[in-house]
Amino acid sequence: MRYVHMQCLQHWQAQLRATKGLAAARRCDVCKARWAKCYQPPAVPTDWRTMLRDVFRSVPWPAVLECWKFSVLAIGALQGVRAGVEGFRCGMQWAAGASRHNLEELARWAPEMALAAGTVPPLKAPMALCLVAFVTGLAAQVALMSIVCAWAGSVAGFASGVAGCLLATLQAGAALLRQSALAASAVASGAGRLAAAAGSLAAPIVMALLKTLAFTRLFA
Repeated sequence: MRYVHMQCLQHWQAQLRATKGLAAARRCDVCKARWAKCYQPPAVPTDWRTMLRDVFRSVPWPAVLECWKFSVLAIGALQGVRAGVEGFRCGMQWAAGASRHNLEELARWAPEMALAAGTVPPLKAPMALCLVAFVTGLAAQVALMSIVCAWAGSVAGFASGVAGCLLATLQAGAALLRQSALAASAVASGAGRLAAAAGSLAAPIVMALLKTLAFTRLFA
């Protein structure tokens, strides 16, 4: 430190603070060791721009962005699972309703088919195969319709969840900007009122001083 100008060190620390934040300015950029107490930069910034810059640079924005992405995907996944389950249930109900007529026909023709198979033994095996194929087809229809409805519901639910989360983020950002603008306008109006009040209080005092000075010069 004997060969470093204090002004150059302070300028270097100011550059580090502006580019990397206050924590980086308190350590050497080469060996990463903390500066001695007498060489530490001031913790309190000198102006509000530096304060805002320090606040923004102290926030781990990559981690915040990753958390936001994870929350968006998690909300979309949960919404997709919920919509997929609902679609699966609706698909089963629709397929069961569509297969009701075939089941009623099967229930009506089953006794006659059993009687025919008992009367003509060679027809027993073909009728059993037809019955198995019929039942398998109905089950495949129900399963296929349920899977299709579940997939469509999952995709629609995921898209709806992600869109809702993005919309909520935009609304929160707009509300934050509006509140910031209102706070800034309130501070500006308060400063204006304070300046006006100070001017109204200082005006009589200044006038009295001017009158006193004028009378003093008049009678001097």
